[in-house]
Amino acid sequence: MLEDLCSEDIIPAAFGSLAGCIREGFDCPEKLAMYHISIKQGLTSRVQIHQKFDELEIEEVPDGTIESYDVLSKRVWEVLHKRK
Repeated sequence: MLEDLCSEDIIPAAFGSLAGCIREGFDCPEKLAMYHISIKQGLTSRVQIHQKFDELEIEEVPDGTIESYDVLSKRVWEVLHKRK
């Protein structure tokens, strides 16, 4: 699921989501992904997202790997739905 650093076609999630993080007020791509997933369930408050994120155990990407925003979103989705 994680892409290798040598792959030139992958835009890292941190770069690909930077504008969205700034616009929506989130400090990491995982929170932005959680917001995009949760907005469909009615959880739209930025404060709620920050609070709920702090309750979750979302693993960090291992050093030396690049993760696209799509892969990151799937990882966050899995954590959110495993919790239910």
